[in-house]
Amino acid sequence: MKKLLSISTLLIGVFLMSSCAKPKDISHLRQENAKMDREELYKNVVVPQGPLVLQDFLALGLMQNFDIKMKQQQYLVQKELATSEQLKMLPSLEANADWSQRSNYDASGSINVDTGAVNFADSISETRSTQVQGLSMAWNVLDFGITYLRSRQEMGREVIALQEYKRLKQNTILDITDSYWRSVVALKAKDGATYLIQVIDNRQKSLDKQMASKSVSEVDGLLNHKSLIEMEIKLQNYERELSITKSTLARLAGLPSSADFELANVDLLALDIKMPSVQELEELAFLNRPELFVNDQQVEIALDDVRISLLSMLPSANLSATYNHDNNDFLMNKTWYSAGINAAWDLFSLPQKYYQKKSSEERVGVAKNA
Repeated sequence: MKKLLSISTLLIGVFLMSSCAKPKDISHLRQENAKMDREELYKNVVVPQGPLVLQDFLALGLMQNFDIKMKQQQYLVQKELATSEQLKMLPSLEANADWSQRSNYDASGSINVDTGAVNFADSISETRSTQVQGLSMAWNVLDFGITYLRSRQEMGREVIALQEYKRLKQNTILDITDSYWRSVVALKAKDGATYLIQVIDNRQKSLDKQMASKSVSEVDGLLNHKSLIEMEIKLQNYERELSITKSTLARLAGLPSSADFELANVDLLALDIKMPSVQELEELAFLNRPELFVNDQQVEIALDDVRISLLSMLPSANLSATYNHDNNDFLMNKTWYSAGINAAWDLFSLPQKYYQKKSSEERVGVAKNA
C-alpha cells in the first residue's frame, strides 16, 4: 500500500510540474539574430555606380534577387532528395561481428529415449571464447520496383522545381522591365513638368507686371496661376510615382531600400521595337511556358502512383546471400556461404491497395485537366 501511495505521489508531482511548464522565451534570440539577418540579406550585394540601363538591372536581378536565390536553393534541395531516393534502390549490405566469453564451458549430455540410460559423458562442442563474423546482403525485388518508381517521381519533382525556378526568373525579368520603363517615363514626366513649371512661373511674373499696368485682365493672370498649380500637383504625382517605381526596382534587383542609383537617359522616340505576331507568341508560349512543363510532369508523377499501387498488390520476393565465419575449434567448416529466397503476400491488404489504385487513377485525371 505504501508503495502504491509513493507511486501516486510521484505521478501527481510529475503532472503538477508539467502543468507549470511554460514555453521558452526566445525574444532575445530575435534581437540577436535581427542584425545578423540583415547583414546576411545584403552580404555581397553589388550597388553599381553611374547611370544604369535596363540590362544592368536585369543582370543585378538575376544575380542578387532574394526570391530567386531561395528558389534556387529549393531546387538544389530537391535535387539532393532525388539522388537520395535513387540510392535506396541498392540492396542492403550488413556486416556483423560478435565476440563472447563464458565463465565455464557450454557442456551437455544425452540419454537414450528407450532405456533412459546415459549415452556418453558430458561433452562440449563450443569453446568458452567465440568470435563470429558475417556479411549478409538482402534484396527485395518488389521494393526495388517501387523504389525505382518513387525515385523517378523525385526526379520529376526535381524537374518541377527547376521549371518553377525558371518561371520565377522570367517573372523577375518581366517585373524589372516593367518597373524600369515606369521609372524612365516618370523621370521624363518629372523633368518635363519641372521645365513647364519654370515656363509658367516666368509667364506668371510677366502677367503680374502687365496686370499691375492694367495691360491685361486679371482673368488671364488667374488662369495662368491655375495652370501653375495644376502642373505643380502633377509634378508631385510624378515624383511620387518615380519614388515608388525606383523602390520596386531596387527590391527586384536585390539592392537595399536605401540604395541610391541613377537612371540613364533614354530617348523614347528613338526606340524601335519589333514584336512577333500573336500567333507566333502563342506557339512560343505552348512550347516554352514552365507551367505547362510542370503540368506534364505532374501527370507522369500521378501515373507512377498508379504503377506503385499495382506493384504493391503483387507478392513480395526477398533474395538473400550471406557469408559467415566462426572461429569455434570444434567446427569442421568454420566458413560457409548461404543463399535463399523468401516470398510473402499480404492477401488482406489487396482491397485497400485496389482502392488506392483507383484513387491514383482519379488523381491522373485531375492532373491532366489542371
